[in-house]
Amino acid sequence: MDSPFDQALDADLSKLELPLITALRAIVAECKARRPDIRKGLLLVEMRVECDQLGSGFPVRLTLLDAEMTPIEEPRVLLADSGPTFPAARLDSEEKRARAAERLRTWLSERWDAAGGHNAADLVTIEDSFGVLNLEQGSWSFQTWDEVP
Repeated sequence: MDSPFDQALDADLSKLELPLITALRAIVAECKARRPDIRKGLLLVEMRVECDQLGSGFPVRLTLLDAEMTPIEEPRVLLADSGPTFPAARLDSEEKRARAAERLRTWLSERWDAAGGHNAADLVTIEDSFGVLNLEQGSWSFQTWDEVP
């Protein structure tokens, strides 16, 4: 069973469920439409989470890239007007910020899958100050920055 802290984080995230899944479905549809025209045939989706902004907004930027890691367009902010992801008072220690970032990474990956994103791009990454969560060949894996080659 999850701790009360984790349950509170999940409750915060559940408030963003509908707007996020709607946004991700639109991005997945866009990826599927654009993928055949991407240079070198590989479409990469990069989501960057600004952990220092978890208590002040929804700090996720999404960028579409080609095989050479060249952005196809300018990064876009997901849920720009949603308000704080988590109440700032809840994130009063580094340990709590790390746990909130982990919860957000996992939640984003689950919502990407739920939006049909498994086959929309060749690689999906969710990066934050703690590491990177990758979706490659149908499987999610996390590496801290110390573990990344």
